[in-house]
Amino acid sequence: MVSSLNHLVISFGVIILLLFVFLLWKTDKFSFTNSIILLIAIFVFFGAFEFLREAGRKPFIIKDYMYSNAIRVDQVEKMEGESFLKHSKWVKNKEVTEDNEIEAGGEIFRTQCYACHSLGIKNNINKKAALWDLKKIRRIVGSLKGITPFMTGFVGTEEEKNALAKWLWYETHEGEPVPGEDSSILSGEKLFENYCSDCHETETDDPALSGLNKAKNLEEIMEILGRLDILNEDMPPFEGSEEEKKILAEYLDKLRSKK
Repeated sequence: MVSSLNHLVISFGVIILLLFVFLLWKTDKFSFTNSIILLIAIFVFFGAFEFLREAGRKPFIIKDYMYSNAIRVDQVEKMEGESFLKHSKWVKNKEVTEDNEIEAGGEIFRTQCYACHSLGIKNNINKKAALWDLKKIRRIVGSLKGITPFMTGFVGTEEEKNALAKWLWYETHEGEPVPGEDSSILSGEKLFENYCSDCHETETDDPALSGLNKAKNLEEIMEILGRLDILNEDMPPFEGSEEEKKILAEYLDKLRSKK
């Protein structure tokens, strides 16, 4: 969005400059090359303007009625916990199986995400996803609405969420086999990176740490992690295991003690 705003400002400046030159030199002095430059600047200007106009009404395409991916608000409420593919008309796979996980994940991306994202030019997400492990991709998919107010939430079952995560991993890693579940215990630093670093830093004045000042002990920090979405509606819920929650709480406790 920031780059589009820059394009808007720069192209507008080029248009004004060329029109100023046009007024000074008159029509017979305005060359074909200058005309092409002006035309390109106008296209960039209106393209950037349209992008910003569309971004301004996200996550809706019709405010409070239909999301950008054409899913209605009332459909999200009715389909909570139900299969998205089962209710989708333009998909080949109506359910996720071991044999069609990747293909079904691609169909979910096309129907839920492609209105705003691609793996290429438009709102490119492959550069970020390529740096994430499968677990973080799955966590991001499950926390879309909490990450930014421009995003719609994921609609579907846990199996469909896993299928989308695996498809994203497969596509951003150039077709490499999708890894199995990593059962190893992660470090607190890694867990912070996976669950918190999209919005928070490890600085003591960051809300992730300063907000824990009232917690008396480790158990209270764990209790806070268990109700993040209740404490702040913009926060996604913690989706890790109890063991991961404890390790993350211990890491956060150590960070805040450095203040």
